[in-house]
Amino acid sequence: MTIKGSSSPLLIRFLIVLYMDLIVGGIVNTDNNYLFDVSANWGPNGYLSFGDQLTVLVGYFFYFVALALPFIVVYLC
Repeated sequence: MTIKGSSSPLLIRFLIVLYMDLIVGGIVNTDNNYLFDVSANWGPNGYLSFGDQLTVLVGYFFYFVALALPFIVVYLC
């Protein structure tokens, strides 16, 4: 699929801004670094609820996937 005409720069700008937004969201999720320092936060009887534990783990996963995305795209293309 090739895009011709004036819509190509608009699509590229959209994808770049979308990626920048994803990276900023991932960086914001790394604010929870201090939660890993206390082992009592984790587990079924931890201080954090299951939803909070899941949010921290998925946030870090999202951050690393967003960082790896440009390398994956270059490798596949």
